[in-house]
Amino acid sequence: MANLFWEPFVDIESIKIKIEEQGLKEKEKIRLLDLVHQTFHLRVLDLVLSHLPKEKQTSFLDQYCQLPHSYKLLESIKQDIADIEEKLKLLDQQLKSEVLEQLLSSTEEA
Repeated sequence: MANLFWEPFVDIESIKIKIEEQGLKEKEKIRLLDLVHQTFHLRVLDLVLSHLPKEKQTSFLDQYCQLPHSYKLLESIKQDIADIEEKLKLLDQQLKSEVLEQLLSSTEEA
């Protein structure tokens, strides 16, 4: 499956490695990775919509629903959010930190 337009800017692999180290059952690992991906997905949409002019938000969502993997979608966003790539990279760092912190705190409780 092709990457969503934002996936080249995030590193879920480091989270996947930490999940693998937890000694969880395969089904639990898959569920956690799915939750991580969903979290990234929702936070990226929030980021884009927060910085996109109101009049362009509906158009963006329409395009995203039709072609979420399209590189043209990112190019379109860049016209309105000049530093979107940097914002995505920063979001990646924030989310990785949050997720890893939650993962570590949950294993300490166990």
